[in-house]
Amino acid sequence: MGIGVCKMKKLEVNPLENLNMYKKEVVKFLNQLDLEKVCKLTVSPETDLIYYHTLFRFETKIGNSIDFYYRKNKSITAIRMWDKERNFLGRIALDKNKEDHKREQWLTDIWNQFVDHFNLRIRLLFVNETTPWKWNKEFIY
Repeated sequence: MGIGVCKMKKLEVNPLENLNMYKKEVVKFLNQLDLEKVCKLTVSPETDLIYYHTLFRFETKIGNSIDFYYRKNKSITAIRMWDKERNFLGRIALDKNKEDHKREQWLTDIWNQFVDHFNLRIRLLFVNETTPWKWNKEFIY
């Protein structure tokens, strides 16, 4: 590899069925995303008075962002995308009223790639439904 040439880190995005226009935009965004272009992570712990949850927002160098909602600090239940003007691009989430193991696995697979790339695995071992995120809330890459 030559000087000044960066290797792209693309996500492995499996196809999903029965997607509306907004969900297709999410898949398109993820297929085009280069993890090496992510420059900032903002972590926002939340509570609903019973459980702790965490919102992870990854921002790219051009200002686009992707949010992961880590429900009860156990599993990802939604991914949302925003463009650089903060316009909503789309969302893929689990439906509270029905089980969808394929979609749940799809969300987990995408999340795990972010966790591995940004070395979050060890910190995630120390959060759960009763223990919030206690480290830095902002990371610059």
